[in-house]
Amino acid sequence: MFRRLKHSGDFDAHSLLFGSIKHMNTLNQILRAVLFFFLALFGMAMAFVFMVSTAIAVGILYIVARIKGRPFGVRAYWAERRKPATAKNLFKNQDVTDVEMREIH
Repeated sequence: MFRRLKHSGDFDAHSLLFGSIKHMNTLNQILRAVLFFFLALFGMAMAFVFMVSTAIAVGILYIVARIKGRPFGVRAYWAERRKPATAKNLFKNQDVTDVEMREIH
């Protein structure tokens, strides 16, 4: 661990210091790799949960479309969206009330 310099009788503090830093860098890299691994696992778990929840939502939409008797698919959706809007009478005549307002001074 301690090696002597060729030309002096002192210990080589430089190699002692940088030898321990080299070990610290190795431990730091191992710690970063472990943290990255767990972060990647967490990201994959989140992606899996997102895919499963999306599959459940599409399944529910499919079941609702089947119950209502509508076709389920992109073509049917866009065909329905591109139909011209029919001018329905949203209010029945009996639902409308005529209101008169007067200004009071």
